[in-house]
Amino acid sequence: AELVEPGDVVVVTVVSHGDGFKEASVVQTSEEPMGTQALQVEMSAIAPDGVSRSVAVTRLRKPIRLTLKVTNREPPTSTSELVCVAWDEIAGAWSDVGLQGRVQGLAPEELECWTTHLTLFSAVWREIEVAVVCGK
Repeated sequence: AELVEPGDVVVVTVVSHGDGFKEASVVQTSEEPMGTQALQVEMSAIAPDGVSRSVAVTRLRKPIRLTLKVTNREPPTSTSELVCVAWDEIAGAWSDVGLQGRVQGLAPEELECWTTHLTLFSAVWREIEVAVVCGK
């Protein structure tokens, strides 16, 4: 990944993938129904000589906010929550690492997600993880 240099023009590309989004590396499992369409966010830099290059945006100190339009507002079960996720190409699965944003119950029309990196984003319905602490 290259850095942005003085004189570069920075371009941020945002692509909303429709319901028919299919990519060989992205396989949706039945355990996690989609709550939003996939949203691809990428950054590139164009040098003064016109050469364009991709710029990886990772580990931001201050998270940026993405607003995802919720397309499936109804939770599949009473113990489901809608969670902001990003596609992890290495794991081949949706991951919530580096992201904040979730809602329980009937989802709003839009879900705010906070991220420290740019990639392919969405929101999936997941079972709520409950921790039980027992004491005497």
